[in-house]
Amino acid sequence: MATSTQLQCGGRTCPECGKCSDWVPNYGKKYKRRDDGTCRDNTDTLYDALFRAGLAVADARPSARKSIRMPHNLATDRCRRAVDDVNAAFNAAIVDDDLRDLVIEGLSCAEMVAYDIDRACDEDGRTILRACKAVRNAQDNHVCHCKEMAGKEDTNHSDSLN
Repeated sequence: MATSTQLQCGGRTCPECGKCSDWVPNYGKKYKRRDDGTCRDNTDTLYDALFRAGLAVADARPSARKSIRMPHNLATDRCRRAVDDVNAAFNAAIVDDDLRDLVIEGLSCAEMVAYDIDRACDEDGRTILRACKAVRNAQDNHVCHCKEMAGKEDTNHSDSLN
């Protein structure tokens, strides 16, 4: 059996695929860190913060504020809190250069909206959600899927025996 080594993120490598094995599938394409995991990657936190920022920016659009009767100052505060959350998660994240550029672009859009709420538009929300999707894909590419696939193969094998 191959020994696992430690990755840049602090996690342990899977002996089969070489990816971080400190994560387990939670639901859908979302993963949670194992209790004994040593990985310091916080892309899950960054994803959640970007997603909340995208929602805050979408709700900040003048037409959306009017339809949901959200006061101007509440929308501004919500956007500013979302920007603070993204900033904190981004500063703690371990991301490569391409992902860093996408997150910075999304964060810039959120910051512009937070300081001039009346300029919020659909494109700002799309930019933030594009960064959000890139973070989710980066986490998916970083995490070992061997255990998840092994579980599915066992299920398929037991079905074929019945």
